[in-house]
Amino acid sequence: MRSVPHFQQPGVADAELARDIPTSFRRLLVGASGDNPLGREPRPLVIPEGLGLLDTMPESPALPAWLTEDDIQVYAEDFALHGEHAFTGAFNWYRNIEYNNELLAPFRGRRIDVPALYVVGDRDMVTSLLGPDGGPSLRDVLRGKGSGGGGNSLSAVAPQLHGPVVLPGCAPSVFPRWPRSAQSSRESCRTS
Repeated sequence: MRSVPHFQQPGVADAELARDIPTSFRRLLVGASGDNPLGREPRPLVIPEGLGLLDTMPESPALPAWLTEDDIQVYAEDFALHGEHAFTGAFNWYRNIEYNNELLAPFRGRRIDVPALYVVGDRDMVTSLLGPDGGPSLRDVLRGKGSGGGGNSLSAVAPQLHGPVVLPGCAPSVFPRWPRSAQSSRESCRTS
């Protein structure tokens, strides 16, 4: 099995996703969310040897409520401007991850000392990622598990954190359709 190494080979994953950009977005956004057609909990991307990323994400017969064809068209039109390199910029971040880590070294251990708001959908794949050094997943942290005696370990990093706001039934593309509860949290954070 492999994950990041699949993206390390310049041109391979880029070409796979650029071949049909709207389909790529449809499959990525739904397939990596908790609303994937197989009904699996959101999970980190692992790509078996010999397969491509899209092979691990079956086509969904219908879009979930949080994603519309108009959303997909907006993403696809923007990415299509870059032709065969539509996804190269995103993949280059992963290809450069070691250097990015070096560049961020001065910020390790720093806190976010301004008012902050963390909003995430409970169907978003990012909630399944493990913390540094194999620590608890974000999902567990948000549920008050694995943070050393309960409480929210996010507040240790961001003491002025409003929330976090976990939107039920939402996945990666939640922000254009934030429910009122998240909008009021956002406004509260802005005025702090």
